[in-house]
Amino acid sequence: MKIRFYNRMINRSAIRGAAFIFAAALILTAAVICSSCAEKEIILDLDEVFGRLDEMGYLDGLYELDASRILMEYGIKEDMAAQIRVLNSENIASADEVFMCEAADAQSKEAIVNKLKDRRVKKQLDMTEYFLNPNYAQEYLNVTDSRIIDSGMYVFYVISGDAGALNGVIEQLIKEAPRK
Repeated sequence: MKIRFYNRMINRSAIRGAAFIFAAALILTAAVICSSCAEKEIILDLDEVFGRLDEMGYLDGLYELDASRILMEYGIKEDMAAQIRVLNSENIASADEVFMCEAADAQSKEAIVNKLKDRRVKKQLDMTEYFLNPNYAQEYLNVTDSRIIDSGMYVFYVISGDAGALNGVIEQLIKEAPRK
């Protein structure tokens, strides 16, 4: 069958061929644009994040864990992290903790995230009896409301009554972080 097109006779297969070439060109253009817009890796200094949270008073009443305690409590080995800062509450009845880490590689990051998920579940089970005590019920809720933030090679985990504010500061620092 012939179709009249701008006073020319063109067959249907030529139109299909032209449409295919046009669609392929659009897909290729979109792929090039998307690859140039790919998110670049962020660069964060955990000491700077720590300092910002500390100057805002969010770290009061927390103490920093050394490598052996991080291994014991979280199961995270030193070689899994390029940078790591972990703080726990000085009060045994408080669930508060702040975990900040730059993973050494993608495999380590995945393992760290999984270990934090496991820790969260364990902490919820440990805090269940506190939930029954009206004086400590908020501590249990702080654990259940906690979340893991990961961006690039960085992983953050906060349990606190101020978790929303702390997570907000962390997310803002991630947003403002230089990219490489």
